[in-house]
Amino acid sequence: MFMPKMIENILELQCHQKHSKPISAIRLGQYISNEKRLYCEECSKLNDIQIIPLTLAVELSKDSIEKKLRKFQNLFVPLYDLLLKLQSHIFELKSQLFKNFHELEIITEDWINFIQVSEQQITRYSLFDELDQLIINQKQTQYQIDEKIINDYKNVNLQQLTKVNSTLVQFKDFTNKFRDCFKIIIEISKQHKESQLKSKINFQDNQSLSDQLVFQKSSYFQSKKSIPNVTSLEFSKKVTENMLQFQFKLLQQSFKQQEECNAFAINHNNTILLAALNNSPLFSIKIIQMSQQQEKQENKDASLNLKVIQILEGNHDNFVTTLNFFSSTPMRDSFISGSSDTTIIIWSPTTKQNNLKLFWNPLIKLFGHQSIILCLVLHHEENLFISGGSDNKIKFWTSSIQQQWFCKQTVEEHSDKVYGLSLNDSGNQLISCGNDKQILVIQNSNNKEWDVKQKIKILNIGFRISFITNKLFAFQPSSQAYLHFYELNSFGEFVNTEGLQVKGVDQCCDCFFPSVYIPLKGIMLLKNGQNINIIQFSFFSQNWGCQLIQAIEFETQKFLQGRIYGTISADGHFIVTWDVQSKQIQIRQQRMMI
Repeated sequence: MFMPKMIENILELQCHQKHSKPISAIRLGQYISNEKRLYCEECSKLNDIQIIPLTLAVELSKDSIEKKLRKFQNLFVPLYDLLLKLQSHIFELKSQLFKNFHELEIITEDWINFIQVSEQQITRYSLFDELDQLIINQKQTQYQIDEKIINDYKNVNLQQLTKVNSTLVQFKDFTNKFRDCFKIIIEISKQHKESQLKSKINFQDNQSLSDQLVFQKSSYFQSKKSIPNVTSLEFSKKVTENMLQFQFKLLQQSFKQQEECNAFAINHNNTILLAALNNSPLFSIKIIQMSQQQEKQENKDASLNLKVIQILEGNHDNFVTTLNFFSSTPMRDSFISGSSDTTIIIWSPTTKQNNLKLFWNPLIKLFGHQSIILCLVLHHEENLFISGGSDNKIKFWTSSIQQQWFCKQTVEEHSDKVYGLSLNDSGNQLISCGNDKQILVIQNSNNKEWDVKQKIKILNIGFRISFITNKLFAFQPSSQAYLHFYELNSFGEFVNTEGLQVKGVDQCCDCFFPSVYIPLKGIMLLKNGQNINIIQFSFFSQNWGCQLIQAIEFETQKFLQGRIYGTISADGHFIVTWDVQSKQIQIRQQRMMI
């Protein structure tokens, strides 16, 4: 297992006199630099000092290292062999467990189907058939029961009970396999004590190691669900074919913005950009017109002109943290601003006489939060939006027919700040993450109250969370190496199943600049530390895959890390950012890679 491997290449070594001849001898003695130990034949003739042949020096060194290796081999080889055995037992246990659970699922599913079919057979009847039976059996005090159904019921019950029992009995075999695993662990423990190796494992304080153990994966992976008649290679090929090759390229059109911009929003047709300035005491919102002129050559950058058409000032008493555009009529081009002054303002556009330009005015100011508003999402029907804040509350705001907005419900299940919110495609499920190290899954099943359906405990806080589909969402632990994925299982609960390595590990971060998933393009925009990760998803049958296609890194001093803010347009065509290093509002455009 252990073989000596010399780092130096003898043929590349040169004597200290630079004679360009092979090294033939080594000088002994203390306090001599490595270079002055090397002698060629010519050096040996010129000096009358204590030297030994090179071959002897190499042999002595090799003997010494082999003695050391024998000691280490006695220590490591038995452990290595035991670990291989342990790994083999674990794989067997895993395989058998999955097989048995799968069999139990099939048995119970067939059993339930039989009950449902039997119920339909019993409950469905014909009025005329029943009248005939009444006439024929009018002297009887009760109806005859169909003996065939009863017999079938008894037979199926017996068969399924036998199957379940035989499968459950197999779990007893695991006792021996578990015992074998424990024997190996005990043997390793004995070796550990005998070698007097002292170590302390702290699982909770070593999350980065935990991430590596749980998510040791490449940047591309496939989900574990099986596809009938489709091999892993075929699935991988399908996913790769479905993934378009593109990147986001920085456009020349940008402008200086000295004040920090904590929030951005782009309207439905990419003609209006909102930027929230942290410029005390005005706390402005800049409204910027985006006018595009497409180049004639295919796949060329659009010529983009940016022009400030209005500045909204003095409406918020502290900096704006969230911006969201309405995209549907009748609220189209209206927008919502949430602020660290605890208020929410809905802004409505108007046009002046003989002027087609839009101008925005506050429509309504909403109060309810008791601290900074940190996140806000708008329902796709645009009759509801949801906010979360430093007061640990999630508030549901709805509108009446007269477009009067009010707080309909408050969920107070978080015990600390609420950092991130996301609604699923159907609009009936909300997920949230916060500073209390838990994810809430909140369900609206009757179009009335929203109820907490599931609480997921996590090891690290996270600022960003996004639904990908109704059955899949992504959560990014703050400044960690892996993006976590949660899938809906057969019990209706989300469980952590996969991980994707992203950029931004061990870099400072904050909760502004929420993650966004664009279903139209199948891409996700994810800030992590000083990086913006662009992740592409592909779906095939019951499976899905994803890969990190681009990471945009913003350089800055360490104490300023994480101060990158931005958004992506609804069509996934433009990414807008502001960073503390450049102090510019920059725009990147999606470009196909030829």
